[in-house]
Amino acid sequence: MTRAYLLLLALAAACDRRPQAVLMCHNSNCAHATDPAADDTLTSLDDSLALTYLGRPPIDGVEVDTLWDSERSLCLFAHDFAKSADELAMEAVDHVTEHMLRSGAITWDGEAFRVKIESKAAVTPGGAHHSAEDLAAHQACVLDMMDRLMEAAVAGGRELEIILEAEDIDFVRTLTAHPRWPGKNPGEGLRIKLEANVKSAGLTTDDLVSLTGGDSPDGLDVLAFHSTRFPDGQQQAYEALDVDLMLWMLDATLETFYAAEIYHPEYVNTNEAELLRRWMED
Repeated sequence: MTRAYLLLLALAAACDRRPQAVLMCHNSNCAHATDPAADDTLTSLDDSLALTYLGRPPIDGVEVDTLWDSERSLCLFAHDFAKSADELAMEAVDHVTEHMLRSGAITWDGEAFRVKIESKAAVTPGGAHHSAEDLAAHQACVLDMMDRLMEAAVAGGRELEIILEAEDIDFVRTLTAHPRWPGKNPGEGLRIKLEANVKSAGLTTDDLVSLTGGDSPDGLDVLAFHSTRFPDGQQQAYEALDVDLMLWMLDATLETFYAAEIYHPEYVNTNEAELLRRWMED
């Protein structure tokens, strides 16, 4: 399918096909979208949470990346080991909870504030993966983050949705068997969802059963995809599952807008939240 043909389709559909998706702030950076070096920093997180459009936040939630540093036993707020300064994952959560405890609107749609926690697979700069000890420590960090977020939601009278994803699907699978796992509905106004990218390491067809009405209470709830990395036919196959989709919009490309219009994802995870919100609402 040519770009010219995609453009014609997108323009023809623009009037009545624009989705009303939940907008997630990718890598906690919607305020400096064209600067990837600003991803996963406390400064960008604060700037993104402070954004407004037409008098309210343009976003409905944020993505917080976690990286376990096995050499120093640190749970970092980072996308990879190239980050120049250490910032802790729990520090990022503290900034989010401050936002949740403020007065006034904290989401565009007026519903639950969403926090997507993505856990990275590498635990050393050389790319080593979790040992059993590393996995236990990293999962404990994520569970601590969840506890802090849920406590703040209850204290502030806010609804909260936590979405858990990992580069290795086994991280999420085993988390649900952890003694501290709170379940998907831990309290009134609180819900937890499990997400997998279609390219997650270790993903199997058995993981998708819960997406199509299976009987696994701790199975996957959301399937994520990137519009520029998969052919149309493959995306249509995911759409046919009739599940909640999350579109990764890393770039404001024609293909991404086309995918948003055609597949109507439940969520869009994007650095371009302001741009996408204007497109959806104007």
